[in-house]
Amino acid sequence: VTPVLLGFLIPLLQLIYWAINVFELAAIDDFISLALGSFSLAAVTALVVVTLAVLFSYQLRWHASFANRWQVRLLSLGYALPGMVIAVGALIMLGQLDQWLNHFTYAVSGNYIGLLLSGSLFALVFCYSIRFLSVALQNTEAGIARISPSIDDAAQTLGASRWRIFHRIHSPLL
Repeated sequence: VTPVLLGFLIPLLQLIYWAINVFELAAIDDFISLALGSFSLAAVTALVVVTLAVLFSYQLRWHASFANRWQVRLLSLGYALPGMVIAVGALIMLGQLDQWLNHFTYAVSGNYIGLLLSGSLFALVFCYSIRFLSVALQNTEAGIARISPSIDDAAQTLGASRWRIFHRIHSPLL
């Protein structure tokens, strides 16, 4: 009873109290635009993550070399790392890239371009992609593993390219 009371009920009552006190101050239009921005960011990231997962899973299916297996396993580490570690590491890397880009553009044009990578939505999509690529890879690898290689062999015997096999056979089955 104590864990439920301290861990759920008291925080829930506090949140309800705060929501009631500031309800008249809340702007519903702002909330809707912020929610749409969050959903848009999530949709873009989901599209990027699923596309990358399909590409890397198919690379592993077509060329199951030692290097490709390690590459996919390395990409799967994002879910095991804490989000703050990913964020700090990505910001350090993107900040360094921004610094190099600024030095280059200043040398070429005499102007700084600012935080092009680390100060934009690109950084969020990049970090979210690292974080959730593991989940997408597991699902796409499982889906691809269910498709028999004999289907690929039969389609290639009939003269279909790998892209056509993916487009006409694998993507509907996935």
